[in-house]
Amino acid sequence: MFYETDRPCYEEMMALQLEDAIARKAPDLNALLRGKETWTVQ
Repeated sequence: MFYETDRPCYEEMMALQLEDAIARKAPDLNALLRGKETWTVQ
């Protein structure tokens, strides 16, 4: 028995996620670099 299911492909879902993330809040590189979550490399 065979069946077919209409589902979006990986690329379509990734594009939708990226569009949603961009629409929620513009990225702030300065806030990221000066934020509290830092690593020390020794």
